[in-house]
Amino acid sequence: MHPEWGAGPYTVDTFDANGGFVSFKPNPEWWGNAPLLDSVTFTAMEPDAAVNAFKNGEIDMVGANTNDRLKQVQDVEDTTVRRAQQTAKTILMVDADKPQFEDIDVRKAFFLGVNIDQQKQIAWNGLGYDEPVAGSLNLYSFQDGYEDSFATAGLKHDVDAAKKLLDDAGWTEGEDGIREKDGEKLSVTFPVFGEDPTLEALAKSLQAQQKEIGIDLKIDVRASADFSNDLTSKNWDVVSLRFTDSDPGVGGPSTGPAFLMLKA
Repeated sequence: MHPEWGAGPYTVDTFDANGGFVSFKPNPEWWGNAPLLDSVTFTAMEPDAAVNAFKNGEIDMVGANTNDRLKQVQDVEDTTVRRAQQTAKTILMVDADKPQFEDIDVRKAFFLGVNIDQQKQIAWNGLGYDEPVAGSLNLYSFQDGYEDSFATAGLKHDVDAAKKLLDDAGWTEGEDGIREKDGEKLSVTFPVFGEDPTLEALAKSLQAQQKEIGIDLKIDVRASADFSNDLTSKNWDVVSLRFTDSDPGVGGPSTGPAFLMLKA
């Protein structure tokens, strides 16, 4: 942790990576308006634990980005619901170093098999929310100059085109619908980190979409604490990564609303 590398109204006070805790204090070098709070603390929790802590008055803010969590906290006394489009994106990555994905056409087929509209419906189920897809890694739909660059490039959900790519790459469909080549199944591992029901539902949807084109996507549920090590060591074949842009003027897991529960 190097607080001297950052700038802003707050600076790091205490930090415990193992305990999942960080606190901030006013930055004496900050040149703008004085911060309104004497301190700000963040504690790492699994989503369900965070919701319970909010309901019990142990924390003052919690994310509630699923229908179930929203219902649990929106009626808590002195709670305000705030919702906005996040300056964040979720991307799917495949590891081209893995033998299953060495062929670029297999990688293309994988992404043609992804139904983004279905993923959006699952992510925002029951939230009464919608927004355009994140078709750009540089601009958001609310910014001047935005356009869906993926659509312009001809990238879309196309099962038939995906199947043809796999056929031409020599992956033939077996009796169980999963493709094979040289005696090997076209099977890939997709980790899900944590106990978030929405993430699990999204993974199962992706699994079904890939099975439709003949790819066996195996879901592997892991602890949230494993994310950093597993990501950097490439302990995956396919992985979902969400990243946030800290500056709204600079483009960078997931288009979607930020639901924050704030206690007055």
